[in-house]
Amino acid sequence: MRNFDRKIPFNDLPLLPPKVDIETKSTLRKTISAGRALAPQTSLILIALILLQSLNICAQTAPSIESFNLSECKENCFIKADLISISKIKDTLLIEAGINLNCCGNFRGSFEFLTKDTLNLIIKNQPDEKGIYKSCSCNCYYVTQFKILNAASLPKIILINGRTFEENRNDAGWFEEEIPE
Repeated sequence: MRNFDRKIPFNDLPLLPPKVDIETKSTLRKTISAGRALAPQTSLILIALILLQSLNICAQTAPSIESFNLSECKENCFIKADLISISKIKDTLLIEAGINLNCCGNFRGSFEFLTKDTLNLIIKNQPDEKGIYKSCSCNCYYVTQFKILNAASLPKIILINGRTFEENRNDAGWFEEEIPE
């Protein structure tokens, strides 16, 4: 064999098909039959692998709530609802917001991204084991903490229960200015 030179084509290749059989005709027929028998299963296996991979990607990237916490209530106070802090550490959002809620509620937190830049924090009163919603005549100020995993970026707009902080400030008779005790 001569040394390779990219400027000169290598035309000393053997002609196809080869003059001598590489395999017996019987072996070739069995190989073709086996390939045809496996073809439907192979395509199903490939489809299943593609679906599993796409589900795994979705499961890894879908934002989810790791924790929701409420502070102790400050009864019958007039502190404005407001965003206290928001930070992003790697792919985790940490959000702290103050809001006025009923004192006796059994609250659960969740969220939804309405758009790429708009996050809606959802705080709902849940019924007890008998299906009864707790409620009483006073409202309290709570500090809520949301920890959201797999967040792509910091949201530019944050809503609480589909409403702006401004709308939540004036909810249920709360005033714009703090009322001295």
